[in-house]
Amino acid sequence: MNNVPPEILSLMTTAAELRATGTSWEKIAARVRRSPRTCRRWRETYPEAWRRLYHDAEEELLNACGAESALVLRNLLRSEDEKVRSAAGRNLLGVRMRMRSGEDRGGKGEGAAKDPNAQAIALFLAEHDEAAVLRLVDELLERRQRNAAAAGPG
Repeated sequence: MNNVPPEILSLMTTAAELRATGTSWEKIAARVRRSPRTCRRWRETYPEAWRRLYHDAEEELLNACGAESALVLRNLLRSEDEKVRSAAGRNLLGVRMRMRSGEDRGGKGEGAAKDPNAQAIALFLAEHDEAAVLRLVDELLERRQRNAAAAGPG
């Protein structure tokens, strides 16, 4: 493996972060004040470092997207449309189970197999229709509101 000079490593880190978001080599080059050709060649000149930096940048982006998706789905749980609430509940549970199991991060998925709650939820979703899932989501939301009210402020 070629040793990456610290200045280049810093530029490569920025390039990998930008590239993971789909930024063009031309825009990356402008940002790091290098030519697009130079930026592209970092992948070949320092392949191990590039793979690690790009993987880390992708991982961070996936985590951010997962968190944003969960927030959107949680807001959709408050929809007045039953179908929207039901779909949001199923999707939110699915996203959270995959995140917990490591599937969204390229893991081996061991977490879900060891988590009886995740297994029970997956089984429930597979065996019940939309109306049953919606009832469960409504019940959980009501329970959450009651618990929050009972806990009081603070």
